[in-house]
Amino acid sequence: MSGTVYNTFGSVFGDSQNSLYVIDLVNKRVIRNGVSVAGGNGTGTLPNQFTYLVDGCVDNEGNIYILDRISDFKFRVQKWAPGAAAGVTVYSRDTVGGGLTPKAITVDAYKNLYIAEWANEVVWKIPAGGGAAYVVAGGNGRGNAPNQFDNISDIELDHLGNLYVSDLANSRIQKWVPGATSGVTEPIISPTSFPGQVLTLGIYIDKYRRLFIARDGRVSRWQLR
Repeated sequence: MSGTVYNTFGSVFGDSQNSLYVIDLVNKRVIRNGVSVAGGNGTGTLPNQFTYLVDGCVDNEGNIYILDRISDFKFRVQKWAPGAAAGVTVYSRDTVGGGLTPKAITVDAYKNLYIAEWANEVVWKIPAGGGAAYVVAGGNGRGNAPNQFDNISDIELDHLGNLYVSDLANSRIQKWVPGATSGVTEPIISPTSFPGQVLTLGIYIDKYRRLFIARDGRVSRWQLR
């Protein structure tokens, strides 16, 4: 979940044990239940450092994955094993032209990573153990068609592998089933169910398939079908 907390903190996310993780932007670290578990060694690109922590997630073995934006030209994903003193880069991407805009990250039960980029309105899947990243949602330009997004703000997976995308400017949450070429708007939150702009900043799905939505200054809970 990428629920934004202002001042010195960034995104907030959780794990299957109900532990709470908070990104500390000033001290370049990740805090779990009040204890530092990753970073905290200044700004940089060393294995035990971060440059700009965008978002994070935790797999079913307690490994922490942090989306670290190094510059407009490069970002990386650092994996921190439980108790580790440093992270390991499991994915990185760079481009000559810049414009990389990683926004959110999540991981499935098989340790495949999913990364959303808001400027390109696309969600990439990075296979566990290597292999080329490929598009699993979006990538069709900015818009409001079923296969498009307009300012992705967060992504989440349920236990069936369905991908939920918080589509900020379109005031909707799109559900993409595995292998789909377009998404379906979840009726729980859409322009018709909530007239006017609905600012959905963060989403989170727990093990009971309850969807938590941070929007318009409050958090709502919905039971997924």
